Amino acid sequence: MKNKVLIIVVVVAVVALAGFFLYRLIQPSSAPANNSPLPSGSGLPENNSLITTSSPTPLPSGSSAAEFSRLKIIASGKILAFWPAATTTLQYFTNEGFYEVDYTKTPIASEKKDLGINFNTILSADPSGAGKVLIKYVASGSTQPAYSVLDIATRELKNLDLNVKSAAWSPDGQNIIFYYSDSPIYYQEGAIEQQYLGQMNKDLAKKKTLINFQAASDIQLSWPTTTAVYISQKPSGYANQTVLSFDPKNIIFKPFAEGNGLILKWNDTASYGLLFSTSDAGKAPTLKLINKEAIVIGAFPKLTLPEKCVFSHKAAALYCAVPSEFSLTAVWPDDYYQAAFNTEEAIYQINPESLEAQPLISSAIFEVSGIDLNQDESALIFYDKTSSKLYGLEL
Repeated sequence: MKNKVLIIVVVVAVVALAGFFLYRLIQPSSAPANNSPLPSGSGLPENNSLITTSSPTPLPSGSSAAEFSRLKIIASGKILAFWPAATTTLQYFTNEGFYEVDYTKTPIASEKKDLGINFNTILSADPSGAGKVLIKYVASGSTQPAYSVLDIATRELKNLDLNVKSAAWSPDGQNIIFYYSDSPIYYQEGAIEQQYLGQMNKDLAKKKTLINFQAASDIQLSWPTTTAVYISQKPSGYANQTVLSFDPKNIIFKPFAEGNGLILKWNDTASYGLLFSTSDAGKAPTLKLINKEAIVIGAFPKLTLPEKCVFSHKAAALYCAVPSEFSLTAVWPDDYYQAAFNTEEAIYQINPESLEAQPLISSAIFEVSGIDLNQDESALIFYDKTSSKLYGLEL
């Protein structure tokens, strides 16, 4: 009897074991799901780590893993302005304050620095190349723009006179040219007004008047060469405008370019310039490459705004955020600046001699509102409004 029970137990065990192996043999293979959250429309992982080619994150259509393997997130949030502080560090402003970050460290961690002032809106931040940053901003509690100079090393902040309406660095970063106007908003009988172009050194000392000069309060200055300061107005496709060239040594004005919607941006030697213009009412926009004589070298087949580009200081190269579509029904650049629509942009490297464009990130998933190169030009730094992230792209 005992032998029969033992045989039955052995048979049941063999059948169970055979059934288990048969189940494992026919079971379909499965892989763990990737549940990492993604920014809407970006196709990028939500973390500060380098995006590797082995990542299971799906890439946007038309992109490649190789493109994104060189991209990293440096910082997140609403960044008002940023600039290279050293070879591997950036400084930037948010509404919460001033930060510095070394983007080569792992993990990347920003350090907050106390400047004693918070900015409500930063309109521009222009590094001098000599350890200073010229910042145009609207301070908290104010409605009027003002200028300050930030020392990158000491983080000391010095304010320019509140009547300075526009300012720009000299090519060597040792001096500032500025437009001063104390003209009141409303007429005041008997008031003596001053409007002039002036110059001071980088420490805001040794001020001098170059020439009495009356202009609109929204003029813009750039000083790419020692013999030429370019004076323009806030660009509008509705208005015919003139860009003036001013020689600060010989005190000579001359017209440089005329048209609607004019935006001008130079490389650091003014051998190449980007000139954006439109026809009447901001239609038919064009982007042209010009030389310092305003001679057109070529027209870009793909349009973008000059501020979405940065010139290399070391090579014949231009890096741009280029929209996949450039609206031809909009009033340029007014509608874009008034946020009437958004753009979706890819990142390109362009040869200014041939205008040949090579995609660095071929997927149009960004909307760039600031772009620069780090100090040794080993990385392209740009801020994407779509994801509210500051990216570094290894070159």
